[in-house]
Amino acid sequence: MDHLCYFDGNEKMILWVIQDEKTKFEQTRDHVENYLDKISNEPSQNIATKLLSS
Repeated sequence: MDHLCYFDGNEKMILWVIQDEKTKFEQTRDHVENYLDKISNEPSQNIATKLLSS
């Protein structure tokens, strides 16, 4: 079964989506206070990737 994984993020939150032909799982989380408004989009996407793989 093939899955599509999408990771995104910005200064306020992180987002990931896992989708196959039948289902779609999407989750967003606000950054913890230490990172809120202090981190750019690219590091935020990396955080989403690491959270999902752990």
